[in-house]
Amino acid sequence: MLNMIFQKLRDVNNPNRANTQDSWIDFYTPNDMETLYIQPGQNVLIPLWVKIELNEWYDLTFFNKSGIASKTWLIVWACVIDNWYRWELILNLINTSSETRTILPWMKIVQWIIRKCEYIIPTEWIVNSITDRWEGWFWSTWIL
Repeated sequence: MLNMIFQKLRDVNNPNRANTQDSWIDFYTPNDMETLYIQPGQNVLIPLWVKIELNEWYDLTFFNKSGIASKTWLIVWACVIDNWYRWELILNLINTSSETRTILPWMKIVQWIIRKCEYIIPTEWIVNSITDRWEGWFWSTWIL
């Protein structure tokens, strides 16, 4: 069984899953932090008051909580925490809306997903295989 060991540095709710089968883990803002007001277009760093330790070849990725992102337009900006990182986690959010947004203490603010990482060494090569997708970047399937 894999472990994610965490240490709380101050008063914050434990990370947890709402359902045992969920792939994500909810993470909260600290209980005794001051209320934050994020202006339109502004980003904010929120110290989460938790340190983690993951098993080898795993990382942690912050993902938007769908309710937060959809309703408030607050989105995660920087998101990957490497396996070797042992310091306090800090969440970077940006307000993409045209209104000031409020972050309260003890809010479910972000979700984590822990992923297995494969150790792959990039090798330069000439890519000349042909597929049935044409060049066109995004949305190139089915578009003529």
